[in-house]
Amino acid sequence: MIEGRILLFGDDPKIAQGLKKTLEKKAFTLYQVKEKTGVKEKILEFEPELIILNFISLPEDNFKICEDIKQDRNFRNIPVVLIANISKKKDLIRALEIGADDYLAKSLDFDIFLARLRTILRRISYREEPEEILRCKDIVINLTTRTLLVKEKPVKLTPKEFALLYTLMKKRGRALERRYLMKSVWDEKYLGDPRTINKHIETLRKKLGPGASRHIKTVEKVGYMFRA
Repeated sequence: MIEGRILLFGDDPKIAQGLKKTLEKKAFTLYQVKEKTGVKEKILEFEPELIILNFISLPEDNFKICEDIKQDRNFRNIPVVLIANISKKKDLIRALEIGADDYLAKSLDFDIFLARLRTILRRISYREEPEEILRCKDIVINLTTRTLLVKEKPVKLTPKEFALLYTLMKKRGRALERRYLMKSVWDEKYLGDPRTINKHIETLRKKLGPGASRHIKTVEKVGYMFRA
């Protein structure tokens, strides 16, 4: 599962517009923050899979923010990509030395950027072990045994229903777009109608029962969210 939330700290409108257009076509969600203050608070708020730094008013701030993120044990595992006006060898070396995962020139091709971004996220996903068991009150889902317990009673799910519930619980508290869920649960290249996810959610809610199903919330014009 590659697609996810991207948090852009930057004040370059052209870069922001280009990134938004490219990323959202591929089920990424891009959030832009133009302020340089309260960076960690924004990271906690949006919980991004990757951070992009692109302040053109004072490029030195990109390095300072990157170093600050990478020195914080709560955020050091989040990939950080710097986009600079002019790519210089010394700046590239500096960026990598302080922990940046990539350093790109402003004149980047957005399709190439997308490919590099996916490579970074794929590399990170290989390092992360999936949580074997997820719990939320009366719901217990076990990834290894592919089983679900609701109030200590087994509930039989299809493979897609199981993957859908696991994805929602893994990303609990986040509003997940239908297109994101389709590509996460089905296939990255799946081209079906995202609205078909509605039927699977309906069936999943019925199987969970009236008590447990209340955790799956419909987010209007977006998709679904799992809430404790």
